[in-house]
Amino acid sequence: MSDRLSLTSSFNPALLPLLDEDMVCAAWNKALKTQDHTTMCGLMQQGLSPDHPLNPLGITALHYLIQLEPQGRVHAGTIDRAVKNLLRSHADLLAPDYCGLLPADYALCSSNPQVAHTVILNTMGLQIKRGTKLFHPAIDRLFSILPDRDGMRLEAWNNLRENADMITDYINTAFSTEGFEPLLQRMSAKDYAYWQDPVQDRRFADLPAPTDQMDNLFEKFSFMRNNLNLRGTFSQYTKTHDLDAEFDAAMTAEQELRHAEYKHAKKHPRP
Repeated sequence: MSDRLSLTSSFNPALLPLLDEDMVCAAWNKALKTQDHTTMCGLMQQGLSPDHPLNPLGITALHYLIQLEPQGRVHAGTIDRAVKNLLRSHADLLAPDYCGLLPADYALCSSNPQVAHTVILNTMGLQIKRGTKLFHPAIDRLFSILPDRDGMRLEAWNNLRENADMITDYINTAFSTEGFEPLLQRMSAKDYAYWQDPVQDRRFADLPAPTDQMDNLFEKFSFMRNNLNLRGTFSQYTKTHDLDAEFDAAMTAEQELRHAEYKHAKKHPRP
């Protein structure tokens, strides 16, 4: 039990679901926790899909790595390498999650600029190749489900602005330098103009926020999850308590939270 819960300890607690070990092989779980590139690539070469769900909500390894907080520059690069391994194995960048958000939406708010760069530009490149609508971040939809814990919303907003500036600079370099990223040069004039100022005149104070009901559900789920993470480390507790039952109860609490997020998020259409 403790191993299936330990993966939650290093991730953004606001958007992180519980792992259900019954839905993911132990080797994949361990490789994700340690960003073991050799094992990840080996499992995918043996047929494991890079989009293998980590829980009943369909959260994938890509979602997890995007939200993983880097512990320094070296770790940030390690996470980015793991993301690139997933993309080489054709992880789906264009599949929305239960709230209609793309991996690139979350990546734009990431504290790891390398991952933001990799995910967003690969998303754009794929869309340009397919001739589909270019990625414009669903800022209102994302912030409508992001709780305000320990300055998390403001940090996400600052990350978004910095990462958006980085993408704008890269696009401008592509258009001003011959032979540099010719794929990006195929974007429409309208999309190019949008990415000159994707944040536009939005102010942090005006961003939508979760409802009180969502805040209460988040507190309930966080309390249950944190208790499970703590209790799973004490062998005496596991001898006298049914951790499987507590885990199932936490999963139910999470499903209630995610359903409320879905209902609230759909009120904010993608741009």
